[in-house]
Amino acid sequence: MNYRLMLAGALFSSMIPLSYAQSIPEIKISVNDTQCDPMALSVTAGKVRFIIKNNSMRALEWEILKGVRVVAERENIAPGFYQKMTVDLEPGHYATTCGLLTNPRGSLVVNAAAGSQGYQVKRQDIIAIEAEYKYLLVTQTQALEAQVQAWQGSKVPADLVRQYAGMLVFARGFASDAADDKLVVAKVSRRALLAQVSLWKRRARENTLSLFKITQLLQQQLLASEPTSVAWHGLTADLTQFEKVLTPVMHKLDSKRLSALHLHIEQWRDIDSLAVRQQLHADLGKIATQLKLEKS
Repeated sequence: MNYRLMLAGALFSSMIPLSYAQSIPEIKISVNDTQCDPMALSVTAGKVRFIIKNNSMRALEWEILKGVRVVAERENIAPGFYQKMTVDLEPGHYATTCGLLTNPRGSLVVNAAAGSQGYQVKRQDIIAIEAEYKYLLVTQTQALEAQVQAWQGSKVPADLVRQYAGMLVFARGFASDAADDKLVVAKVSRRALLAQVSLWKRRARENTLSLFKITQLLQQQLLASEPTSVAWHGLTADLTQFEKVLTPVMHKLDSKRLSALHLHIEQWRDIDSLAVRQQLHADLGKIATQLKLEKS
């Protein structure tokens, strides 16, 4: 038996996994009965090895979540033991489970690698967002139509007014005859309002607004005039939805820009000011440029 050959082979095989292991960053997480330690994690995009230690009194699983989707998990980690999990992560914001489902979730921020080209927006991304807006507008107009049909009395209910105001922004994008605001009339009739909303519903079904058009409409309303209470509620709801729908793509593209948009929406929600509305207007313009919406 050639012991020298065997020894050389053993040394070579042991060197490969050691070198490979050193090239992948490792993150240690301890999970006890109430939370993870640490609760907030930040890593660079690419392959990451998580070492999960169970410091609780029962078997548990640890998961990485993207919304409701499980990205990766380790199950049945016994008390006092640990398991390793290597995951290839894209830039974005994720959540982690921390033992019991009733425990608070941890956060995991995955940053783009330094010097990388970053995420390249695809046409499919924009199409998916526009489709989601179409579905949103159709369901909103359906709900609004049901509210108008249920309305009784002479005064329009406050909830109906707020939902109507939120739709008015996007209704202007379909056609001029769909943009008439029936609520500016001092005494609007239920019949006239129902006809208006039914028209919006039909237009939402028949047409898809481009994301560039949606961004323009929001920008126009931000600087149109001093918003009334009703318009303010409607526009803040629209901006919140805009942020929500763009979140998956913007997390990959520029999470800092998304955070800035969220901060300014919250500031405007607390107190209306022209300065904050101008900042929001600028945020939308920068996002439109990053997504190359003019060409979409």
